Amino acid sequence: MLDFHKVSYQYPTENVDIIEELSFHVARGEFASLIGVSGCGKSTIFRLITQLLHPKSGTIDVGGKNIIGQKSYVGYMPQKDLLFPWRTIGQNLELPMELKGLSRTERERRRNEVLEEIGLKGYGNKYPKELSGGMRQRVAFGRTILTDSELLLLDEPFSALDFLTKLEMQEWLLTEWQQLQKTILFITHDIEEAIFLSQTIFVVGHTPIHTLERIQVPLPKMRTRACLNKPEIAALKNDLLEMLRRQVVS
Repeated sequence: MLDFHKVSYQYPTENVDIIEELSFHVARGEFASLIGVSGCGKSTIFRLITQLLHPKSGTIDVGGKNIIGQKSYVGYMPQKDLLFPWRTIGQNLELPMELKGLSRTERERRRNEVLEEIGLKGYGNKYPKELSGGMRQRVAFGRTILTDSELLLLDEPFSALDFLTKLEMQEWLLTEWQQLQKTILFITHDIEEAIFLSQTIFVVGHTPIHTLERIQVPLPKMRTRACLNKPEIAALKNDLLEMLRRQVVS
């Protein structure tokens, strides 16, 4: 679904590349997390995929095609929900469909389907200020779904939530992914969150990013919180923590 081929990028204000001939791939239908210390270049990878930034060299393919010239090939959910406060929840959900020029009837039909899917049936006429943080994140995810993209990029979507709400949203997202069968690339600083959600974890070992260490999570696709108590998962958590510590020291 996603392929980087020897991609390099350098910010105009920097003297060296932050990404240097990076190649990696994410399979169709896979849930993959990207972890690394702050400022290592994780969000730069997302900006390159969404074409907010453009590679100095190399190519990026989504669905087997170069992203240049493609439309609606990726859905992006940022850390903050970024819902428009003057629009109702339903109107916020309709935004990507408005941009595509879908009819009002079709927008309303799909909006109502997604409201039910994300557990917010009956909330279409409420405003963002009337919803909890977790509910707003569900709306933001629903809006991302309505881009109709097979590839979804989620950039630390639960980092601002309280502990219990964060756990609830992780379990909810896992269920949504299993039902939707989308491809998800997820940025997080939370090692346990990455393990619980992911089939694959990509670790940024150093900057500039030349390679990503690919770690397979030894859990079934259908999993519960109790799976985190397995000895092999505790060992994996320690290994990942040590990888990140080495990056801080270096």
